[in-house]
Amino acid sequence: MTERKLPLTPTETIISWGQYAISDEQMYTNLRSMLSDEDPRFLNLEKEHWKKTLLHAGIFALSKKRFEKLFNDLTDTAVLSEKNKTTALNQSENPETFLNHWLVRPHKGRYESFYVTLSEEQKQLLKDKAIHALSKQIHQTGAKRTLFLLLDFHHAFKEGEALWYKFTMTQTTITREEKQFMHSFIITAPEMATPLLIHTIEWHVEMRSREHYLMAAFYLDQLNGCLNHEEFQSVLSVLNHRFSKLKGFREVIRHYTR
Repeated sequence: MTERKLPLTPTETIISWGQYAISDEQMYTNLRSMLSDEDPRFLNLEKEHWKKTLLHAGIFALSKKRFEKLFNDLTDTAVLSEKNKTTALNQSENPETFLNHWLVRPHKGRYESFYVTLSEEQKQLLKDKAIHALSKQIHQTGAKRTLFLLLDFHHAFKEGEALWYKFTMTQTTITREEKQFMHSFIITAPEMATPLLIHTIEWHVEMRSREHYLMAAFYLDQLNGCLNHEEFQSVLSVLNHRFSKLKGFREVIRHYTR
């Protein structure tokens, strides 16, 4: 990095050799004018540059404390500026304004960052409007993935169950986000999730492919954890009877029927 020759000042000198005499105040003003609020890492580069300069001049030990304080102050200023910028942005947006921009390219991370800044009333409003809006776009893969992430985030299992029946079980594949939603549903509310789990198992079997049979077996394991032994055996008996002609399915669940 090219060495900068700053205007001479007579006070608070931390760099003083030969033709150089740079004060804390001058250095602070100079660096602050170049500081980008969007990338405070700039300060780390400047700090290393000036540290090397002071070491080369042989005076770093004499000015170390003031040097550290100067850059700590600059860093605090940069961080505060960034926080104020974020706060001002959040204060200028209400849930409806946020959604108008967010729905163009929905992203769970941005949603959560905005959500935590809101009052309880605004949170409920944002949740309801976001889920409703994304439900209308569920035929789009990106919207569907984000929708099920939000359903999982909010533990909105009733809404998710309705969408699962209406949309997920009309598709040939289930996304990772839908699987994660189902996993959370089973763990959080197993009794409520049981009917949906049984229908999902049946749906996978009806797809009649090796991959879907394996997923049916996976969800059977999940169901086994939700029911007692008699209840599980009853469901298994119904499935075996209903799909008795599907050899592939019987093979992946044979360890249950031994």
